[in-house]
Amino acid sequence: MQCLPGYHRVRGSLLRTCLGEGAWSGTPLECQETVCRAPTDVVGGELSVRSLTVGSTVTYRPKQTYRHVRGDLIRTCREDELWSGELPVFKEITCPAIRIGEESKVQFYTDGVVVGSTVSFSCAPGYNLTAGDATCACEITGNWSCGTPTCTRVNCGEPPVVDNGKREMTGTRYMDRATYTCDTGYYREGADSHFVCSKRAVWEGEDVVCEVTYKSRVVYTCLEGLSLVGDRERTCEANGTWSGEPPTCHSELDIQAQQMTTRRA
Repeated sequence: MQCLPGYHRVRGSLLRTCLGEGAWSGTPLECQETVCRAPTDVVGGELSVRSLTVGSTVTYRPKQTYRHVRGDLIRTCREDELWSGELPVFKEITCPAIRIGEESKVQFYTDGVVVGSTVSFSCAPGYNLTAGDATCACEITGNWSCGTPTCTRVNCGEPPVVDNGKREMTGTRYMDRATYTCDTGYYREGADSHFVCSKRAVWEGEDVVCEVTYKSRVVYTCLEGLSLVGDRERTCEANGTWSGEPPTCHSELDIQAQQMTTRRA
């Protein structure tokens, strides 16, 4: 005698003999349905099972933000009351760590790398975001929703033009400089002779003014009743000095007295 498939012996004799007095030896065979223990829950997974009897199956699937790493998603209850295969393992979906070189001038903040986490990007002072998005999220695919951001130096455009002067510049972007020199015969007013492209995308510096010097003329006159002695007109030379000597104003009596003194001498 034996139990049917899916059942196992609980008690009783598997072999019984008919005795002469019309009875059977041993005790009646008792069989009980074979069942497996309730399947084990797994972190990050959900299971579905209808029965624990032999041949029944349990099906596992990952939760929304998890993925299957290893193990069996379908396991069957065996005659030895154990589940076939291996317990599945699920791992939370994460996005790769964000790696941005210092030279990119990108600054970022993130609240994590799991699905639903967000990352915010900003540029260092003097730089603007020119590619990518300022904010993106970790998606169910394990990828970030945006591309790698790019920051570039702000552009101040062309620096100011100075009359009667020349400029030399290293560029038009953040921290570039424009240096000014005055043409021959002109001199510079102001403490600085350069502008710097600022983080606000504007050129900063004192206005450079090149004043006329070379060949400028000055004409002297005296007050009424006084006569001019010396050069009436003087010219600014290229070396920044005035020609001639400064004139003086005298009354007629002073001039006559000076002439008399000269004769006596």
